[in-house]
Amino acid sequence: MQLWLVSLAVGVLYLAAALSVSPYLKGRLAPRQLQNCGRLCAALALLGQIFLLSRILPESDGLNLSLIHVIALVSFMISLVVWGGSWFEPVLSAGLVAFPLTAAAVIALAIWPAGKLLLKTDHLLLDAHILFSLMAYSMLGVAAALAILLWIRESRLRRPETAGPGSLPPLLVIERMLFQYLVAGFLLLTLALGTGFAYFRILGALGLWPKVMLAMVAWVLFGLLLWGHRRFGWRGRTAAGWTLSAFAALALSYFGTQLVWRLQHPTVSFLHLSSFSGLKSPSSPTSGLNRPR
Repeated sequence: MQLWLVSLAVGVLYLAAALSVSPYLKGRLAPRQLQNCGRLCAALALLGQIFLLSRILPESDGLNLSLIHVIALVSFMISLVVWGGSWFEPVLSAGLVAFPLTAAAVIALAIWPAGKLLLKTDHLLLDAHILFSLMAYSMLGVAAALAILLWIRESRLRRPETAGPGSLPPLLVIERMLFQYLVAGFLLLTLALGTGFAYFRILGALGLWPKVMLAMVAWVLFGLLLWGHRRFGWRGRTAAGWTLSAFAALALSYFGTQLVWRLQHPTVSFLHLSSFSGLKSPSSPTSGLNRPR
């Protein structure tokens, strides 16, 4: 089967899922049948993306975590959280943001040369760090989508002609879900940073200190937001602005630094991290990196 055809089909399904919940933007709630159609399209898209990721990520020498592959993986996790949460909370509206972005990431797999960056780990703590990081990105990505909807909802309330009921889930509902996902994401990000602390030396030796610093900045911003919400009652646009700023720092901590690092090391194709054995000397920034011959 041609993977590019699967990528296009999955992208179309994600766009159909977003279209199914688009009546939220027209000033009314989507009918139940339309929401169920959106859930079905999203479920099929998620299954298709699982197939895609299972074909492009694993390789004999490790996982291919090139930039475009990681974007597809993180977008999949975000959409999965939106779809799963929609059975318990009215969070499907976040699919208006998440599903089109995931569709773009999947379609990019079909038209963008992915390159190769193989990562091999032989340490349980590092595996846990990667898992917690992906889960934190997912939860905080949904929080960022909800922050955008919160901003839109409050902006509409400020304009009487567009403040009719049902244009989006109620403001308090969006806000409650936002902080639920923020708390879960912040805890997962704390675990990700904690389990990755032992590997900060490796990142420094690879010249990736900006990744560490931006992740810490994001953690501090999310923490300050949660503290401000509890202590001073921050909400509405204030909460949305802090959420989007913190998530931007978190996204730059991985995607931005990896892009810069790939531009600096275009020929690196293999990275083996096993505790500290992947790097023989911190003074050698390319130790533990294999270049194609």
